[in-house]
Amino acid sequence: MTKLQTNLTQVKPWVALDSLALHDCDLPDGSACELIDAHGHSFGAGILDRRDPQAAWRRFSWDPKAQFDLDYLVETMEAAVERRPEVHAVAAQQQRRQDVRVARAGRAEQRARGRVVPSCGSSKFSK
Repeated sequence: MTKLQTNLTQVKPWVALDSLALHDCDLPDGSACELIDAHGHSFGAGILDRRDPQAAWRRFSWDPKAQFDLDYLVETMEAAVERRPEVHAVAAQQQRRQDVRVARAGRAEQRARGRVVPSCGSSKFSK
């Protein structure tokens, strides 16, 4: 990955255009590059876009070797979804609904065979 230098010692997730050392830089806008300071300290990987002078470099990963590609996007989206507790709650609720559907279908099949299948709480079985 190409390295881009800044004169800053601390950065936010973005860096202004005038803080980037772009002389002799032939990176096109939209390129992924690692941002480093004058001492070689890495600030991570980001996307260069000169069209926004206030945020010409935007970090997408603390990993300086991260590639901004389909694999990265899929992995980070999956990780983000996994961190959301409501997603797990929805998945559990959907699984419970599916379990109920399967149980009802099983009872319906038993009734079709001439067996009386109790609903929840009943303990009597008959043919």
